[in-house]
Amino acid sequence: MHTAVSEDTVDPGRLELADVIYRVGAAEDPRFGSPQRWAAEVLARHRHCAMAVYATAADSCVAVTASGARLRLSTEPGAVDPVAAASALFACLAAGDSPSGLCERGLTVRTGGVRHAVVVTPVTPVTPVTPVTPVTPVTPVTPVTPVTPVTPVTPVANDRPHAGR
Repeated sequence: MHTAVSEDTVDPGRLELADVIYRVGAAEDPRFGSPQRWAAEVLARHRHCAMAVYATAADSCVAVTASGARLRLSTEPGAVDPVAAASALFACLAAGDSPSGLCERGLTVRTGGVRHAVVVTPVTPVTPVTPVTPVTPVTPVTPVTPVTPVTPVTPVANDRPHAGR
C-alpha cells in the first residue's frame, strides 16, 4: 500500500506522507520546466517521496523515481488515468520489478473488471541547454600616470638694472 498525493493538495501536510507526488498539466508549462525538471525538484524538496509523476496528457505521464529511473507511461486514449497507471508502476517497482523489465514487457492495470495495457518506455534525461558564451568584457583602459607638476620658478633678484629703465 502507498499514498499518492496531488502537488496542489489543499492539505500540504499530506505531501510529507506521500510515496508518490503527482501533478496534471501541459508539458510546455513554462512555470515548471520539463516534466523531468519538475520531478527532480519535487524529489529534492520532498526527500521521503519515492516517485514524482507529471501527467502531461489524458493518456500519458512521466514518472521519475528517487533512484533515478525516468519512465514514460502511455495508454490508449481514455483507457486508464495516467496517475493510476503510475501508481501501479510504483507498486510494481516496490515489489521488486526493475524499470528495464517493465519497459520490456509493459504493465497491465486493472480497473474494476477491465484490464488496460500500459506501455512503459525510458525517458532520456533532458540535455541541458548549452549556456551562451559570455561576451568578453572590454579590457579597461590603463589609467595615465599623472604628470608630476612642474615646480614654479622663483624669480631671482638681479642687481643689474634692465636696459631702458
